[in-house]
Amino acid sequence: MTSYAEVVLNAPAADAAHPAFSKIFVQTEWAAETRALLARRRPRAPEEPACWLVHALAGEGRDALPVQHETDRARFIGRGYTLAAPRALVEPEPLSGTVGNVLDPIVSLRRTVELAAGGEARITFLLGAAADRESALALAARYAESATVEAAFRAAAGQYPLPDPVFSSVGETRPVPPSPASDADASPTALPADDEPLQFWNGHGGFSADGGEYVIRIRPDAGGRPILPPQPWTNVVANPQFGFIASETGAGCTWSQNSRENRLTPWHNDPVLDPHGEALYLRDEDGGAVWSLQPGPIPQPVAYEVRHGFGYSRYRHASRGLEQEVCLFAPREDPLKLALIRLHNPSGRPRRLSLFAYARLVLGVLPADHAAELAVTRDPATGALFAENRNREFAGRVAFAALAAPPDTPIHASGDRLSFLGRHGSPARPAALYRDAVAGRSAGRGARSLFRVAGNVRDRAGRHGGTRLPAGRGGRPGPRPALDRPLPGGRRGGATPWPRRKALGGTGWARCESRPRRRRSISWSTAGWPIKPSVAGFGAGRRFTSPAAPSASATSCRTPPPCCTTIPN
Repeated sequence: MTSYAEVVLNAPAADAAHPAFSKIFVQTEWAAETRALLARRRPRAPEEPACWLVHALAGEGRDALPVQHETDRARFIGRGYTLAAPRALVEPEPLSGTVGNVLDPIVSLRRTVELAAGGEARITFLLGAAADRESALALAARYAESATVEAAFRAAAGQYPLPDPVFSSVGETRPVPPSPASDADASPTALPADDEPLQFWNGHGGFSADGGEYVIRIRPDAGGRPILPPQPWTNVVANPQFGFIASETGAGCTWSQNSRENRLTPWHNDPVLDPHGEALYLRDEDGGAVWSLQPGPIPQPVAYEVRHGFGYSRYRHASRGLEQEVCLFAPREDPLKLALIRLHNPSGRPRRLSLFAYARLVLGVLPADHAAELAVTRDPATGALFAENRNREFAGRVAFAALAAPPDTPIHASGDRLSFLGRHGSPARPAALYRDAVAGRSAGRGARSLFRVAGNVRDRAGRHGGTRLPAGRGGRPGPRPALDRPLPGGRRGGATPWPRRKALGGTGWARCESRPRRRRSISWSTAGWPIKPSVAGFGAGRRFTSPAAPSASATSCRTPPPCCTTIPN
């Protein structure tokens, strides 16, 4: 029997604003005489009231068997594991007994119970609060015996009658995704090359020879879990008005104008789990397999290569018979995040795939700040999703998400988080991906709001393909932007210049790059021009009333991110 509780001991607003900072003032202690864990918050000011937490174990045979304890959340969960299956429960090891200044505190107790056939045992986990250490220990000692606990339950039941439990179906069924390690179809076609010598290699990553990229190499363990760095290794990509953070698993946060006050997607500030507020998925429409294009939130038991460069992050791996690559970047001036997705099918059979892009909306500091006011709408002409901001000085600005794909690509969109994740779902198990069809054209309101864009891809044998996901944030609402304007410039005979274009009220760049014969040209743009292949994204840009010509005073952005000029074959 193992317990787990995360320690806060702070005002909810202060903890939510900066969890990591709030936690560093918490100290933990093991009181052997009462077999209890204690936690206290060190005061930052003399007038700050003291507060202690106590966690203890009571029950029959309490003193007969040893009690294990843990207060370090990182040790309990482990990098690459989940709270549903933490390392402390997956691996056959005792709890470490770590206490003190643990930076990310929890309280966890474990006791081994042996039950004979038809036997019964009663164990009580106590969690309480007190003003000082002595009162906390007295509280634990008072409820150490089972008789005291049962008397307290009877008294509480008499004053507050407990209703009979009622179990009901949530009205939906969802197949459980297979374990990555047991899925034979997840075998790679080719591993990312790791013969490039890296500077200052530390077992997880190192700098490229020219120092322009930090390269992270992720390998699976024997159970198929990715072996991640000890902390999220992130890249900050930003221009003067817009930016995002991307970690080695693909998790991160996007903001506009102000990285704290106006987040478009959530910043979780969790160095252990590194949750995903944004994600990119693929689904095999023939076999039903679902996985993420990056090392999270649904990784495959294969090798990944992550390259953090100046102004971009690139993710590459091969699994399920496909070579897959994602490049995340932002234009130098536009409030826009772009995800350039490239797929290569080296097999001798065609593939039918669906691409899903997910982003939880915040449009403020915390997800709950303006959740009740959010409303997602869909542009019927382009399929783009829009949400108007209600956040103080940023009110009236518009966030958007879109998919730039070939003209014949079916595009589906939804703004309803519940329909995508499902009840009790998460980005690691989104219900929409395990349904039979690409469902959901509904708008989203309130706390259920999100941006979800999906497209169907038909990849012929031996062909390369790509998708662009532009997203951003803009100015005051007005007529819909011209998301579907054709890209001017040549399509053959080499690269074109980097023309400036109005993209949702900002300025953007686009480029076409031709390949040798037998290969389709690779191209991308900021605002969904119908050029093959395509890109997806999320970000911020102003809407405008007509497809006006570029400003005469605008200067061209002629230096694209390296990941966009040297896409490997």
